[in-house]
Amino acid sequence: MLEQQDYEQLGGMIQTIVAGTLEQKLDEKLDEKLDQKLLVFKKEFTKELKEGLKIELREELNKDLSKTLGKQVDDSIARNNEVIFERIDDSITKNNEVIFKRIDDSIAKNNEIIFKRIDDSIARSESFLLDEIDRFYTLTKDRLDRLEKKVDEITVY
Repeated sequence: MLEQQDYEQLGGMIQTIVAGTLEQKLDEKLDEKLDQKLLVFKKEFTKELKEGLKIELREELNKDLSKTLGKQVDDSIARNNEVIFERIDDSITKNNEVIFKRIDDSIAKNNEIIFKRIDDSIARSESFLLDEIDRFYTLTKDRLDRLEKKVDEITVY
């Protein structure tokens, strides 16, 4: 018959196995979702960026070409590229911060939910096992009491 210490060790093993498996699956799902979100974000951002760049560059080029040629055009393009890339870098940084914050929040919420469910499941399992042990103990005690009565009757004879 198992003792309380054995049940605690079994509970610890089960919790470790379940937590490891859930964490691995959660990591895989999160990696997959993150890859999908980043791919969609990259496509949308690239499309918007191209459209925005085309419009801004056309406007700047038309203005500058009508005024001057040569060096002024090169200088304007260089300035626009610097501003555009600076804006792109700022936008990407801000978007990454937002995305990673949302991912971190989502992971934290999911971890809370998963660990609560694990704890609830373990509590139900422990309760079930203790009920079964109690039931078995009661049945065994009743049988032993009846057996003891019969032995007492036999010793009387």
